Amino acid sequence: MSALASRMLALYGLLALTLLACAPGVAALAALWSDFNNPDYTHGFIVAAICAGLIFRARRAIAAEPARPAPAAFVALVAAGLAWLVFWHASIQLLHLMLLPLLMGVAVWAVFGWRVARHVSFALGLLYFALPLWEVLSPLLQALTIRVVGLCLALTSVPVRVLATDIFIPEGTFQVDPACSGLHFLVVGLTLAALVGEIHRDRPRTRVLLLGLIAALALLSNWLRVLAIVVAGHLTNMRSPLVTRSHYVFGWLLFTGAMLLFIWIARRLPASAQRESPAPRPERPVCVPAAFGCAALSLAVIPLGLAAPRQLRSADCSAEMGSFPAAGPADWSGPLPPPDHSWNPVFGGASVRQQVAYRDSMGGQVEAFAVCYRSQRHGAKLIGYGNSLWGGNAFVPQNETRVESPAGPFTETTLVDPAGGQSLIWSTYLVDGRPFLSPLLSQLDYGVHALTAQPSFALVALRAQCGPSCEQARRRLQRLVADLGHDFAAR
Repeated sequence: MSALASRMLALYGLLALTLLACAPGVAALAALWSDFNNPDYTHGFIVAAICAGLIFRARRAIAAEPARPAPAAFVALVAAGLAWLVFWHASIQLLHLMLLPLLMGVAVWAVFGWRVARHVSFALGLLYFALPLWEVLSPLLQALTIRVVGLCLALTSVPVRVLATDIFIPEGTFQVDPACSGLHFLVVGLTLAALVGEIHRDRPRTRVLLLGLIAALALLSNWLRVLAIVVAGHLTNMRSPLVTRSHYVFGWLLFTGAMLLFIWIARRLPASAQRESPAPRPERPVCVPAAFGCAALSLAVIPLGLAAPRQLRSADCSAEMGSFPAAGPADWSGPLPPPDHSWNPVFGGASVRQQVAYRDSMGGQVEAFAVCYRSQRHGAKLIGYGNSLWGGNAFVPQNETRVESPAGPFTETTLVDPAGGQSLIWSTYLVDGRPFLSPLLSQLDYGVHALTAQPSFALVALRAQCGPSCEQARRRLQRLVADLGHDFAAR
């Protein structure tokens, strides 16, 4: 086997070994790329294939570099592996997925040295265009689409009224949901622009210009898509195929035209000088076997960390949950069955769930809710998609702030119900009894402690309706936690 083939086989083997160590995260990423109900990242498999092709394209430059293992990188590899474990146990999908390309890059640096890692850095970095870190742009792009389309329609003869995410015309209503924000077109376009800049070895200034150009064209094509659908609905009394059928394909047709225009413009930009790939040097070592073994041992911290908590103690929710305290000599009665109304928090797969009510001598009422997870897994975790302390769409949260109480601090959230009534919710997270107000900090604490044990993860919340004044509800909550002692904080 030639030195070049041996080097590439070892390099691809190292990348595969890294992905194998993080197999649960890779499976979650594959599920994301296969989810056509949320198609924003369905281009992920294509991006992964392009990354593998870019590494192969740089094979001569990679083979020309000597393998120089970096001891410091092995320390970084173990640290990154532990961080991946924390994020995985904490169920913070974005963070453990973002660590995958970094883990592969650090593994290459550790075994082959910095110079080889530099040759694969762009290919691995391109994977970030297929990770769900772009979701933060969706609300902004959605609002921008509504604003631009509304302004364009105002310049035409189409009678239009825009309210929140709805566009009203006499013939019907169009809802511009997050899927209409154009995020998928933008991310695919940025991937294309970055790839074109790398293939042409463009200067940084030219690459930034390409990224800006494709971003503008992608957004413009999406705005034209939404505008054309609304106009078609107006002209055909909502009978146009653009309205009655899926208009996603129509959007891709427009975006394909935008990409062709981008390529036409990019080919006319001044070309950068091409750098010749150095000739391979077979006499230099292809790989240091000991370094590969050290990388395997460093990566083994991940599967060992995944397996270890299953053999340790099981989490117990009794310390966090127990029974809600019975009302003492104070002017409270309870715990009582919860009232029959719309506040019904949603937490799938919970180990324990309780909801009760307390009533004071003046007729004021406070509801208490607690939920606990002895362990977390896909579809059964405290902070996850589908879970809601507000109980679905019945309430709209507003004005979140921190409040102090005799039982410690709580997060106070003002809820507005469909009828316009307000209520206050005090809530706190508990990891093995340790209180947290921040969801992220509570998840990270859970992830850290899950390295050596199986902690429980709970949420406690108190709700009081505002009535004429939310200040009365706030005082009622203060009296409840004061009169019943520190039981709530100890959960």
